[in-house]
Amino acid sequence: MRPRSRYMGTPRIFWFKPKNEKLLFLHGSLAWIILEKMPLLGDRLFELYVDERFIEYPFVYSAIGLDAKVRILDVGCCGSNLPIALACLGHEVYGIDTRDYLLKHPNFSFVQGDTLRCSFRDGSFDIVTAISTIEHIGLGRWNDPICTEGDKKAIKEIARILKVGGKAIIAVPFGRRDIVYLKGFPSHIIYDSLSLEELFREFKTIKEFFWVRRDECWLPATRSEAERVKSEPTNVRSIAVMELEKQE
Repeated sequence: MRPRSRYMGTPRIFWFKPKNEKLLFLHGSLAWIILEKMPLLGDRLFELYVDERFIEYPFVYSAIGLDAKVRILDVGCCGSNLPIALACLGHEVYGIDTRDYLLKHPNFSFVQGDTLRCSFRDGSFDIVTAISTIEHIGLGRWNDPICTEGDKKAIKEIARILKVGGKAIIAVPFGRRDIVYLKGFPSHIIYDSLSLEELFREFKTIKEFFWVRRDECWLPATRSEAERVKSEPTNVRSIAVMELEKQE
């Protein structure tokens, strides 16, 4: 058995895209080594860019606040430093993902498993975060079981494990409704206004914001402006971030 790289499964500390499609085989750990140890070569091979996490994570921190310490579940935590950051702030944090998660913290507990069949009891959490996750569930891209309407079933499961009055903090690609394919396989869903309303009909919307990326810069947008954007297969260009409340 080949030894597993110490970098595999760990959150990326920056974001990059190859300048040539022939370099797509280079995963995050190899790119990190090249950019860190051979910067001149790295500058020729990769272009650094700001992705949607720069918008999504500050929104999460703002929605949770710093006053009360709460019990949080982060859905789809692999490749993210969000649950560890929340744990560092003193919250009791859990993460769930089909893949392994290698980072540790005394306030963080990881469960490797399927979000659609999680073992948490009803009303277990004050807050559930799902950042760029819901759009993938059920499509099989990240070792999760293929499931028709996996996104809708995931939202029902989130509603089940939230306390009444608890918050769901969600970020998804937004724009022209579509299912994006990469190399012939479904990668993620892009939601429009109608599909968002259908997806979150069990929740009350407290806040919603939209951003679009123009010339590699993220800028606030109205819902109608964001909905006109057509994202590229490997490049999300419009997002919706929402703070939702579970109703009785």
